[in-house]
Amino acid sequence: MAEAVLVLCGAALLGPSAAAQLPAPAPVDPEVLAQATGGNGRLSIAVRNIEPLATPDANGWAGYSVEFWEDAAGRLGIPCDYIEVASVAEQLDAVRSGRTDAALGAISITAEERRRSTSRSRCTTPACRS
Repeated sequence: MAEAVLVLCGAALLGPSAAAQLPAPAPVDPEVLAQATGGNGRLSIAVRNIEPLATPDANGWAGYSVEFWEDAAGRLGIPCDYIEVASVAEQLDAVRSGRTDAALGAISITAEERRRSTSRSRCTTPACRS
């Protein structure tokens, strides 16, 4: 699942015309989604207010990162909920503790943080092991 999300987000970075040319992926297997989300079938995303990437609005959240995420999640049929936090440290702690499944927005990872995060990561893709 992580590979598909990364591919779709990468295509979104190329621009709408490139993303529109991608075939629609099959929805995520419900068993895989349940395993990734702890059984409730929805991904929880730690997000913080940082314009123009993620900003709360009348309908929930908006911004570049939110739009890319929702496009990828929508193509895969993955529902998600946003959990607001105040800082990058809180985003990383939310993911590390399992309170959320992912974090979204302007997140810079230091070499030390990467070592700490990947040693406890639930991610099994080759990108997580490099």
